[in-house]
Order: sequence, then structure tokens, then C-alpha cells
Amino acid sequence: MDLWYIDRYEKKEENQMKRMHFCTGIGLLLIVISAYPIFVLLRENIIDHNVTNRYDIHYAYQDKQGYEPAIDTQNINIFNHHIRIIEAKTGKHAPLTSWDKDENVPAGEIVNIQYQLDGRDLSSPSEVWLSNRERGGRYFSWLEILTVKDRKTDQNLVYIVQRITDDQISLEKSKWKIIRIHQDGTVKEKLLSYSDRSKDPLSVKLLNFSYVGGNSMGYHSDMYEVIPNVIFPLLYPLITVAVGCAIMIGILIIVIVQKIKGVRKSI
Repeated sequence: MDLWYIDRYEKKEENQMKRMHFCTGIGLLLIVISAYPIFVLLRENIIDHNVTNRYDIHYAYQDKQGYEPAIDTQNINIFNHHIRIIEAKTGKHAPLTSWDKDENVPAGEIVNIQYQLDGRDLSSPSEVWLSNRERGGRYFSWLEILTVKDRKTDQNLVYIVQRITDDQISLEKSKWKIIRIHQDGTVKEKLLSYSDRSKDPLSVKLLNFSYVGGNSMGYHSDMYEVIPNVIFPLLYPLITVAVGCAIMIGILIIVIVQKIKGVRKSI
């Protein structure tokens, strides 16, 4: 009878260990497959949190009602400086999209844009596709002028952001012109490419804020720029990593409880 009981107990212990090993494997698997997207999510959120907390961003242009729409004027005064947008006709028109054809909208003009700050030229002229719609502003998704308050240094800055690749170029090959104007009139210009965007989080924030990015993009990865749904990122990776961690914590508790019982029996 004692041998039968011992054998039954050992089989029970063996089955329990097998279940624990199986659950451990499932828990580790869920954590491993969720680790990278969770890391990407945390990194994107931390960078965005830091940029948002440091910089106060606004559209420079204000309409008569005091609202801040996309820029729809060629002359604007900011921080005692006058910025002018000069358009030069090229005789070219942007290709029509399927929506343009469906709504019978004429093609928008392509112009060369030259910026001036207090009468002196900024940067070199580059092409912009003017909007062929009444909504959204004349330069919508192509250029914008923004004011930026750096809370850390207490600086007030003006940024001109402009897309220099057209709608026929994929986001991965896109490039932008970033012009920074200080209150003393000092100007700095840089060319930002999609592949190098991680080096300049503020510029990424400005492009997304102003829709000049063309499409919304992440600081390092665009994984979380997709439209959220039940499967991603709710089910995977948020719920999968939560379930994986819950399983591992449960197993850890069981192991600790068993060790405590074993110590008590030995006493």
C-alpha cells in the first residue's frame, strides 16, 4: 500500500513538473516574441515624451480669429522678423490623383519657392506643389512655418520645414529642408533624410506636427504609426507580454510556496 502511494505521489509530482515546464516554455515564448515590439513602443513613447515636454510647438500663422491653421500667406512677421515666401512659376503642374479625377479638380501648380528673412535670401529655391484644394492651405503638406519654445534653454525659435521630394517618392526615400531661425536673425539649415531622422527627434516632431512629413513617421521605427486595432498592438504585443509575465510570476509563486512547504515538512 505504501509503495503504491509513493508511486502515485511521484507520478503526480512528475506530471506537475511537466505542466510547469510547459507553462514556463509558453510564458518565455510569449515574452520573447513580444520583447522587440515592446522595446520599440517604449523607445518611441519615451522620445516623444521628452520632446513634447521640452518644446512648445505652434503654427506661426494666425488667422483673423486667432486660430493657428496651416500657413496660407506669403508674408508673416514673427519675433520682430519678416519672413517672405516668393513663388516663381515653372509652367508645370502636379499630376492628378485618383481623387482629383473623381472630383474633377484641376491640377495644382508647381512653383519654385524662395524664402527671404528681412529682405535677404534664405536657402536656395526648390519646387513645391501648390494645393489644388481650397481646404488645408496653399502649401499644405509641403511647407510650414512654426514657432518653437525651448523650455530648457528659454529660447524662442522659428522653424521653416519643407518637403523637397514629391508625392511620387516613397516615405523611405523622402527628404526635407529644415531651416532654424534664432531671435537674433542667425539662420541654420540642414537637410534631413528619412534614414537619418533618428538623429533629430525635434525635426521629426515638427514634420509630424505640421503634416509636412507626408506620412506620419516614428523617431526610429514606423511600427506604431499604423492605425491601431484589436490585434495590433492590443492583442500583440501588449496582451501577449502581459500573459507571458503573468505565467512566469505564477510559476515563481508556486515554486516559492513549494519550497516553503518542503522546509516545514523537514522541520
